[in-house]
Amino acid sequence: MSNNCKALQIVSFNNKLSEKIKSSRKKLIDYTVKFSTVLSGVMPIIKGIGAAAVDGAQKASDLQNAYVKTFNLLTTGGEKAAEATKNVAKM
Repeated sequence: MSNNCKALQIVSFNNKLSEKIKSSRKKLIDYTVKFSTVLSGVMPIIKGIGAAAVDGAQKASDLQNAYVKTFNLLTTGGEKAAEATKNVAKM
């Protein structure tokens, strides 16, 4: 094979490789844009779920504190601990 023919093959290979790289780069940019669009739509949902979880945890903590305060008041008010526990459990 002559040097001229080898040079043409190398040029042809480089052109094909260049086109594949351009095509891959374009696909990557398209996928990135699509992913960021989906992510921006999902973020408010994730934030809402997080806020609901925090709110639920706060309410559970408040309820537990109310039970403890009620138990303490019943115990210091003269009820026996077992009776106070039974009454708090009924609530």
